[in-house]
Amino acid sequence: MTAVGRKTAIVNFFLVGSETNPDPKIWICGTYESEGRNVLESSNAYVRPSTPLEEIPEMVERFLARVEKAIAETYAMRLYQLGVRPRPALGCESV
Repeated sequence: MTAVGRKTAIVNFFLVGSETNPDPKIWICGTYESEGRNVLESSNAYVRPSTPLEEIPEMVERFLARVEKAIAETYAMRLYQLGVRPRPALGCESV
């Protein structure tokens, strides 16, 4: 919930490789539209094939911490923290 209403962040995991680089990486990225842009555009993370499996949960946790920080710093979230709440939707009146 934000000062402008309920908003949703989406996290995607993509397998990235190419013909010249057959060693694919996992790209972790997020989308959260606020202030007319994706505020998570710089919060991406890559998991390289050589990454030990036991390190991956920590990498995901660091990514999610960056995501939460970026969302918390948006204008709508700062207003919500100050107590601003969205207006209730107006009902349709029959004429």
